[in-house]
Amino acid sequence: WVQRKKKGGGTRRHKGIDYSPKTEFQGTDIDLLSPVTGIIVQKTTGCIAGSSETAKSCGGGYGNSLLIQKTLIESSDISSYVADAVTKYEFRIAHIKEKTIISSGVGSSVNKGSKIGIMGTTGNSDGVHLHYEIIKYQLDDNLKEQKYYLNPNQFSSEYLEPEEAA
Repeated sequence: WVQRKKKGGGTRRHKGIDYSPKTEFQGTDIDLLSPVTGIIVQKTTGCIAGSSETAKSCGGGYGNSLLIQKTLIESSDISSYVADAVTKYEFRIAHIKEKTIISSGVGSSVNKGSKIGIMGTTGNSDGVHLHYEIIKYQLDDNLKEQKYYLNPNQFSSEYLEPEEAA
């Protein structure tokens, strides 16, 4: 849904949405909260802000980041479902300010609404912002998971029950 210019010309698909702080909040720490109760399946730390190639490539360009997974169907149960069933969602929160990311590691659970870091500018970033992705995994006709990137601004799911913030 968003095209970005690439170095040397051309465009690439931007798989998420970038949210920058409103003018009145620039220069203040903005807490990032978990969008869902789930499991941390990927965590990158140790990235710093900066314009060096090392800083920009840290975490694959995402900088300090978390990938939180909400599983709906366990992989051992997939054979009892039909095509188009949604198996899980993943939520990527990227460019988290250095040294502010949640201390919990991969495999740990996180509650919706709990603080997971502070908006930052680590990785391939030109300023303080949140990069947010939602990835849906859905079964195809052969009951194999297919990966789809969703627009966070248009996300709603009949598969996820409303949750109370922690």
